[in-house]
Amino acid sequence: MSRVSRLIARAAVLVFVLLSSETVLSAEIVAAAKSDWIYYDPYHEPQISAPCFASDQATANDVVDRAQSSSYCTANFSSWVSQWPNGEGRTDWRQLCPAPGIPITWGYQRKETRTFEYTYTTFCGSPQYTTQWGIERQRFYYCADSTNYEIFQPPYQPGPMIPACRLKANRVEPKKQPRQGDDCCKVGNPINIATGAKYQREVDYVGAGAFPLGFERHYWGGAWTHSYSRNIFLDDINGANYHVAVARRDDGQELTFKLESGAYVSSADVNAKLERLSRIPRNAR
Repeated sequence: MSRVSRLIARAAVLVFVLLSSETVLSAEIVAAAKSDWIYYDPYHEPQISAPCFASDQATANDVVDRAQSSSYCTANFSSWVSQWPNGEGRTDWRQLCPAPGIPITWGYQRKETRTFEYTYTTFCGSPQYTTQWGIERQRFYYCADSTNYEIFQPPYQPGPMIPACRLKANRVEPKKQPRQGDDCCKVGNPINIATGAKYQREVDYVGAGAFPLGFERHYWGGAWTHSYSRNIFLDDINGANYHVAVARRDDGQELTFKLESGAYVSSADVNAKLERLSRIPRNAR
């Protein structure tokens, strides 16, 4: 077995077959951003006008102050009874307190509850009683670059439902564009005027014979790749239990595939196939 054959045989547990290299539009997937937590009293009446706060203590103090002004002689915050879960993933939600200054989509939120205790007296001089109250907080998942990306929910997998952002269908994704064969669009050093990216190919070695061994280097996006730098990268975005596979070509091109129902699926504009031949131990990814 030749050296090249051995390299191919040992290469990987995933086979990537590129069927064409047309200019493509995109659906690259990136992790969604998260807003700061916003706190409120879910039992405020009317609920739609519930005030929004930047901290849980300010929210609890507001609850106690309103209780005193409307029903009791005295009311005082006592202590927290529970902690915030500090979890990840979408939950049920309330259409309250939109996050200021960021592009949000209702429904892509996480809601959590925390309980506190306060004391009160019904009439001045009457015995003191203790009661508990729950407040909530919400944070939003969103796409920081809302011009080019849109938020979506990847197909269900066991575990938290963590949204992600995908490139809008009408946006060109430079990493998916073919590097070679586009000399018509190159100017200067050379720069591809369609994407604004610099691409340069250097042939360092070509052997003799019908199937010569060769070595080429490709510069794109601030880094060099070469004839033997092809790889397939598996990623769990945001720690979610679904996988994204990125096929990285020797010329720097990257194509993204999503794992759906046990198979890797590309976006409709990618004429390529990614097939898993055997299982990969999770700790080897």
